[in-house]
Amino acid sequence: MEKNQHEGELLRNESDEIRELKEQVAHNKVEKDLAEEIVQREEADIEQLEKKIEALEHPQVVLIVNAEPKDWAKPKISYKEVVILAFGTYNEQDGAEYSVDYSKGPEGHEQGILDKGESVPVKNKMRFRVTPTNRS
Repeated sequence: MEKNQHEGELLRNESDEIRELKEQVAHNKVEKDLAEEIVQREEADIEQLEKKIEALEHPQVVLIVNAEPKDWAKPKISYKEVVILAFGTYNEQDGAEYSVDYSKGPEGHEQGILDKGESVPVKNKMRFRVTPTNRS
């Protein structure tokens, strides 16, 4: 009988240990899920901060291209980028050439002509006139 009592006590102890381990696993899973949720929120916060920093470093301006407002978020714009804003596309292989002139630019670049391969600093409300030419 003592042997049975001892075995019964061992089974109860093992059962208690198993229950405790299951509770610990469940508790660890809850903690893990909470930690993952916190990490996801932190990553979202970091992404928002990075976007704010980018906006501060490169504030978006409105350029007037062929009398139409166009949003722009870089400190400079190239000949090719102005043509794309004006006509939606630019293909160097088709041989098309464009005349690009600008006005109301930043100090030192108030007005001028933008040639192929060049770029110019921009400022809000800067104006660009882009026209196709027949140059070959």
